[in-house]
Amino acid sequence: MCVNAATAFARAWPPLAARRCFRAVAPRVASGSRPDATLADHATTGPLAPLVKLTRRAQFQYVQKGERRGRPTLAAQARRRAETDGPHGPPRVGFTATKKIGNAVARNRAKRRLREAARRLVPLYGVAGVDYVFLARETTGTAPWQAVLDDMKDALLSLAAAVQPHP
Repeated sequence: MCVNAATAFARAWPPLAARRCFRAVAPRVASGSRPDATLADHATTGPLAPLVKLTRRAQFQYVQKGERRGRPTLAAQARRRAETDGPHGPPRVGFTATKKIGNAVARNRAKRRLREAARRLVPLYGVAGVDYVFLARETTGTAPWQAVLDDMKDALLSLAAAVQPHP
């Protein structure tokens, strides 16, 4: 009797026992797998382009001096990039969650939700040449998903109007 499919490849096992074990595990693995994604799935999950992320502390501090919009589940900051940083590139995003949010599990959950919402909404509502920072709030990890999406969309639209260059 085998414990899992990984033990089927151990050298000490005779081939017949390995085949018997592997056959028993294979149907369960296959029945639980998800079928290949179709084009219809992409329409519901949003654009698949990866986000360009802010990585250095100086980038976050630069954005902090720009516009800010607060919503119940998140706060958003935005600032147009300087001419030297490529003002017409794709929007860049950063995510933060302070210890005020909770322990590491709560902070990571909040940041994961912000990342996924940004992946769906920044390509649609973000402005080229603008850096965004999304700050998690205490309710980000537990709020309904649609509320997080709505708040991020509202913040992006409000910030887009604020960071547009004035003629």
